[in-house]
Amino acid sequence: MSMSIHQFDSAANRFLPPDGSLDLDVRRRERMFVIAHLISPICVAILAAMVYGLADIQSPQFFALVAGFASFYVYPLLLNRYLSFRTASYLSTAQLTVLVISTVYFFGGWTSFALPWIMALPMVGMLYLGFRGAYSTSALALAGVLILLALDLFGQSFANPISPPGQTIMLITSIALCIIFNTGIAFFHVRLNNLSKIELQERDRLSVHVQRLAHLGVWEIDYSTNKMTFSDEAFRIVGLARAAFDGTQESFLNCIHKDDRAQAKRNSGRLALRQKIDFTCRIVRPDGVERVVNIQGDATQIKNDKALQARGFIHDISESAEAEAALRAAKRESDLANQAKSEFLANMSHELRTPLNAIMGFSEMISLETFGPVGSPRYREYADDIHQSGAYLLNFIGDILDLSKIEAGRYVLDKTEIKLADVAASCLRMVDEQAEAAECAIETNIPDFLPLLRADERACHQIILNLLSNSIKFTPPGGRISLKSGVVSEGGLWFSVSDSGIGIPADEISRVIEPFTQVDGSLSRKNKGTGLGLSLVHSLCTLHGAALQIESEVGNGTEVTVRFPARHVISLGGDSGLAIAN
Repeated sequence: MSMSIHQFDSAANRFLPPDGSLDLDVRRRERMFVIAHLISPICVAILAAMVYGLADIQSPQFFALVAGFASFYVYPLLLNRYLSFRTASYLSTAQLTVLVISTVYFFGGWTSFALPWIMALPMVGMLYLGFRGAYSTSALALAGVLILLALDLFGQSFANPISPPGQTIMLITSIALCIIFNTGIAFFHVRLNNLSKIELQERDRLSVHVQRLAHLGVWEIDYSTNKMTFSDEAFRIVGLARAAFDGTQESFLNCIHKDDRAQAKRNSGRLALRQKIDFTCRIVRPDGVERVVNIQGDATQIKNDKALQARGFIHDISESAEAEAALRAAKRESDLANQAKSEFLANMSHELRTPLNAIMGFSEMISLETFGPVGSPRYREYADDIHQSGAYLLNFIGDILDLSKIEAGRYVLDKTEIKLADVAASCLRMVDEQAEAAECAIETNIPDFLPLLRADERACHQIILNLLSNSIKFTPPGGRISLKSGVVSEGGLWFSVSDSGIGIPADEISRVIEPFTQVDGSLSRKNKGTGLGLSLVHSLCTLHGAALQIESEVGNGTEVTVRFPARHVISLGGDSGLAIAN
């Protein structure tokens, strides 16, 4: 039988809306509604068949009543798609009452076989809608009986198309079916109620398990009695024994850290005024252990703009709060270490540049034999080497100093109106010897009538110079290097440096803008460098609000494009006729 109950339950669930009430009692009533409407037409079919066989049916009333009872099959479908449970229940009980009273009227009145079913109407209403349904259905049934009584008193005769022997058979059958139907419905009600209790217990068990896993307790306040109730997990979080808690809000507020108590009281007042609350505070357990909790809640019953009941949860977030505090501390330490590094590099760079300038100056004087010949020509070569090495080291220190300033937020842009063609020409002159030594040809395509660019001239000079130096360094002899520029339709300005060099693997492109990073990082790499060039270019572009794009393919070269937004471009007036999109 238990299996049959589950089968009926599964059949009923197919007619229920998937987003129905989560209240188990309401779901049980909905299931009973569906089961009753699936079973009741069976009784109607039996009685209708007997009436059709025993009576001489000549009027359409019989078929109308049969159709009316058969229409109860439609209610489960309406419940699933169009009607709420309460609306369907009221319509169903009202229709059932009218059909039963009409059957009594058309089939013998006080001797009708349908009369016993009037007794079943209140029970059906109670199953669907509780006592309110029982009262409304009883009132409808009583009104129908009073109408029949009034008709009888005024001499209205109730014709019965069924012969007297058939009337007895019909009455006995009807009573038997009524008893079977009501007993079956009551049986299903009890069994489904037991299943609901089991489901409720399982839900409670899962709820307790989930609350413990999530460190999430539930609380509720009844403002009419000023009492609070806690779930087991809420008691565990607060550290109170259920017997030691008197249920008042004051007792709970005493569990909150004294420095957070005022905040908790303010939120308690807001909750009483049906405002949602969400705040974090510290709980002090009886053993002195502090826990950080998040408390959220909302009013669940409201009357006259005041909360009658409120419900919410208390979440123990101590571990996440500790982890967040540890992250903040680690970030502070990281920021301090980064600041110390930047200051160290800046100070070291400053201390190194002074003696380097002296070394370069004296080595140049020796190389030029300013105060007379130095004797052996080899000494002059040594002086040239010292000067070149010093220049290389000075440039490296300058890059470190610039990066340190940018990281420390002390790099200030001196924006002026610059002509990109002039900056590019200056950079080309500086790398001319380097390109000639590397046997690389540099092509340029920078129109003179480009609009002016509002930017830091020294920074733009560094960007172009670093890009050109990188391309020369990583382009084999006979390779091509191109420097070009233009504007786009949105008004921005761009320039790019491309080469036919060794290229960069796709998975390494994002790394080349990191400081001290090179694609070929081995000690035996052929190309000298510190890995600061593209990192400095990226930082200077970011300061300007410009975008840096790197496109590269191993063996097919690299193209680096810098795009300045339109707000940095100063129009020369009129349409230059140049709209090169890159």
